[in-house]
Amino acid sequence: MKKLIISCIIIMCTTMVTAQVRVDLPYSRSIELKNGKWESWPSKWESEKEVYGTIPALTVKHISGGTYEIKLYEGGDMYTDRVTYDAAETESKRKQSSNNNLTVYRYANSKNYLWTENINLKQITNSPHLWKSTTKAQIYLWEHDIGNAIVYTASTVTMAPKNYKISFKATQKYIKGTWAAWSPWQTMASNTYFQLNMLKENSEYNFKYYEGGKLVKNYNITYDSDRTKTVREDTKNATAYKINGSTNEYIYLLNTAMSSIMKNPDKWSQEKDAVILISDINKTSMQTRIK
Repeated sequence: MKKLIISCIIIMCTTMVTAQVRVDLPYSRSIELKNGKWESWPSKWESEKEVYGTIPALTVKHISGGTYEIKLYEGGDMYTDRVTYDAAETESKRKQSSNNNLTVYRYANSKNYLWTENINLKQITNSPHLWKSTTKAQIYLWEHDIGNAIVYTASTVTMAPKNYKISFKATQKYIKGTWAAWSPWQTMASNTYFQLNMLKENSEYNFKYYEGGKLVKNYNITYDSDRTKTVREDTKNATAYKINGSTNEYIYLLNTAMSSIMKNPDKWSQEKDAVILISDINKTSMQTRIK
């Protein structure tokens, strides 16, 4: 019985430890509230280490529901607060900024807010490595009571897009409610290619497609697990990514995977039967296969 109790205590302690994560905040930009209006954000990020000699950190612990305990470590001081997800304010800020990647949390008993961009507190607590690996992941601290705001990020370097050579393409036109047959494969110019830029780890990418050096398609694509499950009923090695949040436009990967393309772009042209199918029918009334 004692061993069982001890084991339970160990498990509980382990759970408590892993429930709280810590992330560094190495780069920042700040603004002030002047004459009732917020200043514009400066274009340059400051290195906390170079300017202030230390790197602030934030610990996040999930309490329950949308409530989190946060501790800000800054210059030897520690500030503890609780924040709760604010659905109404999140929707409002997303509409105002036309940015659906913002999430808003309200401080307890305060008019202050914590925002996250391209990431949220749930993702940070579950997978803290995403704070560093997610492109343009940012945490904003809005202190309305003192008229100050600061935004932190883990990296100021954006992942550069990669180029992938394309040898052929095929098209299928949508005519009066029916699909015409696929056209034969065609040899394309040598400077026909696509670019991929990861926006969120293993889930969201920017996809650009060039023909003859001219940009003809530029989409943000997001992995769609439900659509992938559906298409795999007929096509086993298919993966679906919805285009710009659409519910009927997709980019499909056939006989390849996004992780494989990103890790080894040279392998793309060598993978057997690897095809990318661009189904942007609302924009072009056409599907395009490239390989």
